[in-house]
Amino acid sequence: MDNVLVTTPIDIVTDNTEYNEYVHDANVYWSDSLYWYKSRCEVRRFFDTKDEGYVFGRLNDDAYDLTPTFHISRFSVKNKNTGFGSKVVKYLQSEYTHITLWSNKPALSFYKKNGFKFNGLTNVLKDETYTFGEWNS
Repeated sequence: MDNVLVTTPIDIVTDNTEYNEYVHDANVYWSDSLYWYKSRCEVRRFFDTKDEGYVFGRLNDDAYDLTPTFHISRFSVKNKNTGFGSKVVKYLQSEYTHITLWSNKPALSFYKKNGFKFNGLTNVLKDETYTFGEWNS
């Protein structure tokens, strides 16, 4: 699996798949929030010969933290249930010692399987409930 840092707004919508719609919506959110222009924010495209995925994330703002927290803002892979998403998470876990996220209900079991803990803290956004989760090395 390879990955590249994406440095400019992207528009990859080529069909009506759920994946492309999700990545497009993430890009719009990222652009509207001006994250493209903020330091310590990044978008990575992960890919191999069979799959691809995007992680939109931010490092915490504490420049003095020796073990920075990476917050997954948006994450999706093209083909679910193939193990590719877990490979991406394992890569992130090898790069960071603390990862946080807000998970929607369908993704909770995926993140739990990959070692994330959920404390019950929730947030409702656009009629969907998200649960706060974190992973520590």
